[in-house]
Amino acid sequence: MRPSFLRALLLVAPLAIAASGCNSNNTAVTTPTVLPVLTTDTFEGALVTGGANYHLVTAKVGNVVTTMTGIGLDPTVRLGMAIGVNDLISCTAVMDEPNATIGSTLTGVTTAVTNLCVKVYDPGTVAADATVSYEVKVTYYK
Repeated sequence: MRPSFLRALLLVAPLAIAASGCNSNNTAVTTPTVLPVLTTDTFEGALVTGGANYHLVTAKVGNVVTTMTGIGLDPTVRLGMAIGVNDLISCTAVMDEPNATIGSTLTGVTTAVTNLCVKVYDPGTVAADATVSYEVKVTYYK
């Protein structure tokens, strides 16, 4: 009888040791938070007399900075630059600079994920039958 007791003890001991490593704490698995990434988009285009172009971005919470970084070959030309909210039907300007030159900026803050639009337009400075190229950069959290 002694050998079967010893055999039973040898079988039960590893199970007891293995079970002691387990606990009943059921902790919830958390999904890692994805941090917003600071992004800069560069948009280029050309304007004719009375023209306007729109560029779209979707920004997360944080600062949004729009900068005019290039205007055609004539640095004296001024263009209009606006940033606003895009509802997928229209662009409602929130900030507007009708006399933007190279280096002009518009700075705002989004408080929620927002569809934004950047409008670059002729405020009446583009000569008749002329085309003016431009470059604008938008820095925001994506």
